[in-house]
Amino acid sequence: MAVDLVQCLTLPSIGEWEKFNSSFDEEFPELQFATREGSFDLKEVVNGVFEADSWKYEFNWRVLNISTNYVLLMHFFEKGIPDNEYKNLTGEKMYIHIWFSFYAESLLARIIGAYDILFQIVNADYQLKVKKGTRFNIKVLQKLKPFNKRLHSCLSTFREDESYIKLVTLRNDFIHNNTPTNLDFGFSEEKPGVRSFGKGKYVKSQEVVDIANNGIKHLQDIVKKIQELS
Repeated sequence: MAVDLVQCLTLPSIGEWEKFNSSFDEEFPELQFATREGSFDLKEVVNGVFEADSWKYEFNWRVLNISTNYVLLMHFFEKGIPDNEYKNLTGEKMYIHIWFSFYAESLLARIIGAYDILFQIVNADYQLKVKKGTRFNIKVLQKLKPFNKRLHSCLSTFREDESYIKLVTLRNDFIHNNTPTNLDFGFSEEKPGVRSFGKGKYVKSQEVVDIANNGIKHLQDIVKKIQELS
């Protein structure tokens, strides 16, 4: 199986890469932060401008990784995922399905990770001096409120957005539960003490793509809010 799986690990052609990458840039044109060009003076280093810009560069780099992962996901998506036959897939169709799921899981994790960098940017922008560690995001929010109540409100409530909830739920299923694009095996607990074999909700490939797209759009909205309200 391993040999066949590797043989089905194809890369997009240059034309296909340009198509998906252009589609990503057109769909999410405001996903990255504006950053400074050139050197920083001592005052800007002391007052946090340099640190904030460093985190913005880091975020923009994460966006590049997200877009690369997105292209690879769409490469396998466009090969065709026969969702209605997922329990009986064999040969090339099965391996394409496996690679699609592989890139779906990594894409969702990358998007979620990018949200955390936003709190690093805010921490540096407002010189909140919250140290890395547990409950970092919560501590940033607590310290931010006296400085910018509107931004505090935005960052306190974005997790209630349906797009974000679906993104996190699907990512958590990939990471912590039975893979939602492969439910041939595993257990689920429908109520305390009652476990069922092979149960769960299969998530179709189009829904995976839609959840990822909506999650990236939501991330872009938060980036725009941070820049508008800061």
